[in-house]
Amino acid sequence: MSAFTDPMPAHTFCGKRLWGRIASCGGFVTRPGLIENRPQVKNLPHIVICIGLSGALFAQQTVTPSPESPEQNTIGDYNITQSFEAGYRTLSVTGNDASYQSMVNYGDGLRLFDSDVEASSKDGHGWLFDQLSLKTAGLGNDPYESAVFRVEKNGWYEYDMNWRLSDYVNPGLTTVDGIDAANLQHRSQDHDLTLLPQSRVRFLLGYSRVTEDGPQLTTVSDSYFDATFNPGLLVPAVFQNIRRTQDEYRAGVDAKLWGFKLNILHDWEFFRDDTNVLQTSVLQSSPPTQLRSQPDHGETSGWRGFLERDFGGTLSVNARATYQGTGHGSLLDEQLFNPLTPGEAPQIIAVSGEASRPATAANLNIVWSPASKLSIKNEASYDQVQMNGNDTYSQFNTATLIDYSVNFQLLSIRSFSDVFDVSYQPRAWLGLDGGYEITTRRFASVVQSSDNSAPDPGAYSQNNILHAGTAGVRLRPMNRLTVNLSGEVGHTNRPIYPISDKDYHTFSGRAQYRAGSFSAGIFAKADYNVNSVSVSSFSSQSRSYGAETSWTPRQWLTFDATWSKLHLNTAGGLLYFANSTLISGTDSIYISNVQFGNVGTRLALTKHADLYLGYSRVQDFGDGRSTAEGSGTNTVAAFNVAQTYPLLYDTPLARLSVPLAARLRFNAGWQYYRYHEQFSAIRDYHANTAYTSLGWSF
Repeated sequence: MSAFTDPMPAHTFCGKRLWGRIASCGGFVTRPGLIENRPQVKNLPHIVICIGLSGALFAQQTVTPSPESPEQNTIGDYNITQSFEAGYRTLSVTGNDASYQSMVNYGDGLRLFDSDVEASSKDGHGWLFDQLSLKTAGLGNDPYESAVFRVEKNGWYEYDMNWRLSDYVNPGLTTVDGIDAANLQHRSQDHDLTLLPQSRVRFLLGYSRVTEDGPQLTTVSDSYFDATFNPGLLVPAVFQNIRRTQDEYRAGVDAKLWGFKLNILHDWEFFRDDTNVLQTSVLQSSPPTQLRSQPDHGETSGWRGFLERDFGGTLSVNARATYQGTGHGSLLDEQLFNPLTPGEAPQIIAVSGEASRPATAANLNIVWSPASKLSIKNEASYDQVQMNGNDTYSQFNTATLIDYSVNFQLLSIRSFSDVFDVSYQPRAWLGLDGGYEITTRRFASVVQSSDNSAPDPGAYSQNNILHAGTAGVRLRPMNRLTVNLSGEVGHTNRPIYPISDKDYHTFSGRAQYRAGSFSAGIFAKADYNVNSVSVSSFSSQSRSYGAETSWTPRQWLTFDATWSKLHLNTAGGLLYFANSTLISGTDSIYISNVQFGNVGTRLALTKHADLYLGYSRVQDFGDGRSTAEGSGTNTVAAFNVAQTYPLLYDTPLARLSVPLAARLRFNAGWQYYRYHEQFSAIRDYHANTAYTSLGWSF
C-alpha cells in the first residue's frame, strides 16, 4: 500500500471557474466545457487556505506508516498475503484548535493505519472466487477513512466496493465569530458488479450512496431582521440538524460486436434533503421551536450511451449521448419574526413547486489520419438543460395583510460547439498543432409576477458566440529534452456573467529533461481576460512559473524538489446598496502572490531500514503591504483589507521504518504544522503530530 494516507478531506474543493483559468501547476486541462467558455482544470493544488494549504498537504502528504511488503503463504488452494499496521498517534496544538481541525484534523488515539489482505487461487479455478483483496486506511480514529474490496471469478463475475468517510469541520471563523459553523460526517460507498467479464457481452450492475449528517449553526434565518429591525446587532444563530442522502442505481451492458464497442447504462438517482431548523435564536430564553421546514426531494432517471468504431487505424469514430430526466418537488415553510420585539406580527413565507429538469448532451468525434505524420480531429457537441414547471414564491405580512408572489416557469440553456484540430509532425524533432472552436449558446427564461414589481413578467433570452483559436509546437532538440509551447486566443460577444471570458488569451510553455535517474522540468503560463457588461466590469491577469526535479544518485538515496509561483490580480466594478444608498463607481481588487515549495529525501540506511525527511511551504505575499490598512477606491474600508490575503503555512516531517524481525517492522514518524496570517492572529496555530506503530505481515 501507499506509504501515506490521503490527507485531502473529501469536502475540500478546488477553486472556482477563475482559478481553473489562471492556474496550471498540478492539474490538467480538459476540452472546453459546455457551460463555460473555457477549459476546466481539475486536481489543482489549492491556493490561499482552500487552495494553498491543501496544496501543501497534497504535495507532501501527512506522515503515516509504510508497511513492509507481505510474504506469501498457502492455505488450501489459495496463496495468501496479509499485512497489518496498527499504532498510536499523538497530537498537541497551540493557537486556534478549530482552525487546525478545519485544515488537518488528525487527533490522538489508537488506529489501524493500514491493512492489506489478498488471496488468489493457485490454478485460476477457485471454487467461489479466483482473486480477492481488501485494503483499508485510517480505520478507527482517523478523520479520513477508506476501504477498497475486490473479488472476482474468472469468466463469471467481478465485484468492486469502495467506501470512504470524511469528517468535515467548518468553524466559521471568517464569518460572525464562528456563529456559522458545521461539524459533519460525509460518507460515500460505490458497488459495481460485472457479469461475464471476459465475454464479448458483459452485464453491468451498480449502486452508490452518499450521506451527510451532523450539527450545523447558521444565521441565515435571522439575517433579515438584523438588517431590517436592528442594524448593527450581532446576528443570532439557529441550530440545524443536517440530513442529506443520495442513492443511485445502475444497470447496463457493455459489448464488442462486429468491430463496434457499445456501452449502454441506465441509472436512477434519488436525492433527499430533510434538514430542519430546530431551534430559535440562542439569545432567547423561550423553549426550542421549529422555525423552518424545508424538505427537498428529487428523482433523476437517465441513459448514457457510447459507441466506437475503428476503421483500419486511419479513421476512428465515436459518439456519446446522455439524457437525464429529473422530477423535483420542494417545499419551504418559514416564519420570520423579530426575536427582540415580542408579539410583533410575523412574516410568513411559502415556496413550493413541482418541476422537471431534462438535460441532454451528445457529441461526435472523428479522428482521421491520412498519413503517419498527419492527424485531423473534429468534435461536434450539443448540450441542453431546461427547468420546466411552476414554482411560486409567496410572502405574506400578517399585520398589513399584503401578499407578494412571483411565479417562475422556465429556464433553458442550449449550446452547440464544434472544435477542429490538426496535428502535423514534419520532422521527428518537430510537431505542430492548430485548432479553431466556435460555440453558440442561448439562455432563455419565462417569469410571471402577480403584481407589476420587478422582475417584469415575460420571456427573456440572450445569445452569445465564442470564437477561439489555438496553436502549439512540440520540439525535441535532443534525445533527452522536450519542449512544448501553446497558446489560445478567444472572444465572446455577450458573456453571461461579469467574470465570464470575453476577450482573453493564454500562453504556456513546458520543458522536460531526462537523463538516467535524473529529471528536471520547468513551466510558465500567462492568462489574461477582459470583460465588461452594462453594470460592471471585470479583468484578470495571472502568471505562473514552476520547476521540479528528481534524482536518484545511488540506489539507497533519492531527492525530490518542486517550486511554483502564481501571481494573480483581478479587478471588478462594484454596484451595491449600503444603508439604503446605492453605491457605484467602486472597485473590487484582489492581489495574490503565492509561492509553493517542497523538498524531500529518502535514505535506505541499512538493507531494510528506511528514513524519509521532507519539508513544504506555502506563502502568499499579497500586494506587499505589512498591515491590514491600505488605500483603495471602496466606500467600505473592509473591502480594502480583503484585497489581499498574505499568509504562511509550512510543515516539516520525518519518518523512520526499522525491521525488528523477518515479518515485523517498527515505524515512527513526526510532523509539524505552522499556520500564520499576516493581518490577523485569530486563526493561527502550531501543531505537532507523531505516531509509533508495528507492522506485521504473514
